[in-house]
Amino acid sequence: MIVASMCTIPSRVSDARCVIHRMLGGQTCPLNRIQVSLNGFGAIPGAFPVDPRVKYCVRPDNPGPWIRYAAADDFAAEDILLTLDDDVDYPPDYVERAVGLLRDEPQSVAGCFSAVSWTPFQDDFTYGLRRLQFMLEASLSRSRRVALLKGQSGVFRSSHVAHIEPPLARALQMNDDMWIGREMQIRRVRIHCWPKAAGWISDRPSSGEPGALYRSRGSERAATFSRLVARGFDPTAEAEAEILATPERILVLSSCSPFSAGSERLDGALRLLCGPGRSVHLLCPVDTAERGRVQRMVDGPYWVHEVEADSTDGRWNGIPLVRRWRTRRVARRNAAEWEERLYFVERALNPTQILDWRQA
Repeated sequence: MIVASMCTIPSRVSDARCVIHRMLGGQTCPLNRIQVSLNGFGAIPGAFPVDPRVKYCVRPDNPGPWIRYAAADDFAAEDILLTLDDDVDYPPDYVERAVGLLRDEPQSVAGCFSAVSWTPFQDDFTYGLRRLQFMLEASLSRSRRVALLKGQSGVFRSSHVAHIEPPLARALQMNDDMWIGREMQIRRVRIHCWPKAAGWISDRPSSGEPGALYRSRGSERAATFSRLVARGFDPTAEAEAEILATPERILVLSSCSPFSAGSERLDGALRLLCGPGRSVHLLCPVDTAERGRVQRMVDGPYWVHEVEADSTDGRWNGIPLVRRWRTRRVARRNAAEWEERLYFVERALNPTQILDWRQA
């Protein structure tokens, strides 16, 4: 049986109604059941479709979006559960593709089309630092092992999420991506973000309030993430396992990033190094003002392990040769950051080959 579970809030009635209609009659692979949690409602809105396949659960107390996963408790272990959002434009072949991809995966794998992960081989984690976002609308050329899936596109075997202890902390009830990511790691269920074409699935403009009852401020999400890490959650475990299973691992040291002017030669050389059975890793400085550019490499053929540093004009004259940097104090800090990051990446990656582009 194929089951979808979603939740909505009173300001999203129109959006939720569109999604329910799309799932009931607009899919190439029909759903057997849709379970809709009405968070913050006192009754079932009259605008919602009446259909024997739809079960509405009125929850005036608004338990948060994590409640989507509780639907698995009512179904058999072999059933498939899709978690949905009330503001996503799902394509007609969404259910068919999601179910087909999950059935091709091992029993210990759940899937999604939108996720968050972190650059592997770090000794300290911060929510907003070295974070990679696999956006819903963006293309993805190959399947990637990720840390957190977004509940808007989760695909599970019912056994993955059945009888999970509900989150007690309100922060986890509202940030269900972090909660379910931790629970999947505890249950040894890997999360794969699956490939897709750009625009195949996308967020739809909401007619109501933009998720204010669900979305926390960035500082709250960062604090929740830090607490999970302190309690043993490893945001890079899956990516590192995938990399370390690769027979050949090449570490390239560079004094410029692939985002700086004139870096086409470096990027071209790195792409030529990539190939089957080989993972390529670039360790390079990235100006603190340009850290967001690493997101461009989320679907790139090689990994970028950035060293956050300051520069005066974006030019890097070799590391630790830092004569052109703004002050000796900044130079010392940048050099220390480089040495520390290099030590940790080299030790954790255990590369089969190291190439020094700084001398090229």
